[in-house]
Amino acid sequence: MKRFLSLSFAMLLLVFSICGCSVIYEDIAVSELAEIAERVESQFVSPLERFEVGEISYDEPFVYNTYYDSGYTVLNEKQREIYENLYLIALQMPEGYVRLCEYYDNYYEDTGLAYNAMINDHPSFFWMPYTYFTCEAEDSEGNFVCIAFQLDEEENQNDYLVEKSSREQMQQELDLKINEIINKSMEYSSAYSKVEFFNNYICDNTEYNENADLCQTVYGCLINGQALCEGYSRAFKLLCNKVGIRCDLVYGKSENENHMWNCVGIGNNYSHTDVTWNDNGEEYRYMYLNMTDAQAKADRYFFPHFSELPKGSIKNGDIINFVNHQCDYKGNSYYSKNGLVLSGENPKKIAAKIKKAAQEGKQSIQLMIYDEQILNEISDKNTDEISEIQNELGSIIINEYQLERDVLTLFFACID
Repeated sequence: MKRFLSLSFAMLLLVFSICGCSVIYEDIAVSELAEIAERVESQFVSPLERFEVGEISYDEPFVYNTYYDSGYTVLNEKQREIYENLYLIALQMPEGYVRLCEYYDNYYEDTGLAYNAMINDHPSFFWMPYTYFTCEAEDSEGNFVCIAFQLDEEENQNDYLVEKSSREQMQQELDLKINEIINKSMEYSSAYSKVEFFNNYICDNTEYNENADLCQTVYGCLINGQALCEGYSRAFKLLCNKVGIRCDLVYGKSENENHMWNCVGIGNNYSHTDVTWNDNGEEYRYMYLNMTDAQAKADRYFFPHFSELPKGSIKNGDIINFVNHQCDYKGNSYYSKNGLVLSGENPKKIAAKIKKAAQEGKQSIQLMIYDEQILNEISDKNTDEISEIQNELGSIIINEYQLERDVLTLFFACID
């Protein structure tokens, strides 16, 4: 199964990254983070002594959507100002340092928070890096903060992920692909069916590859067809948002490796979807589609919501979430939608599903188990529930079963 992530610091400011299949992330103690942050901040210098600070254009101001821009929605006024400027910078891709905001005591933490919120809300900005440089400056109007995403060769290099001259063509290519996928999704009427379609499309057309170009981005996923979990998750969010479905990014960790997935809103109910882990063979295509909190937490840890962190800690390297929706609705799982929930009272219905699958040439079927007693019994090798299904199958023999989390896979064969 797929895992990933790395976390590091830039020369002058921290770096947030979510990629890498191999174990390249190591936990850093809070004290170590504080020391790193102190060393980093001590390197801040005024750029005015060496080069000119540029300005961004405000001709096209940012207009946010409370339904999709979850990060922006939860920020305070100061953080939103930084977010809006970062959004414009992302669109304009200036070189060197540009003015970001007026100087104030908490700008360092607020910049880290606003930047992560901005790139989470806008996965279409596939060219934006995770590292950036900030410094304090002063002019006749007072102190201010500037930021850079691309510096001269004499400076510490930190490029955008693609050249500005290439971005327009790449963006057009991505827009065409997105429109193609969205048009195909119009064949499906319900929000759930569109979510399932996007899950299947990404799984069918993407290969997990930690070494691929732009593997952390929506471009790497949808155009190159090679991505890490971050690329999967950003592509899934973008497609869902395009058809009016709320979908956010969620950061966490599994088996000591950092990971990203999505929180999806269908109607008034939210659930977790991990497209990366669904891309693990067709028989596991839906195991991580529209999970409850309990199911998601069975094999992963959630990084905290930013509001839960002590003041001043965010700049020290914490990976944070901007949403914490309650996800306890079971009705939007693939298994609930398709009558594949083993309840102990429906052996005939499950047997009918198996017979249909056998007629279609399939040799296995997956069932969700929400009943804790049944789950414990099967975990303890008590197969009474499976035997009841077998009694209804006639010439079809269940010859093996596997239980992973709360999903039971039955393998069967027809006898003459």
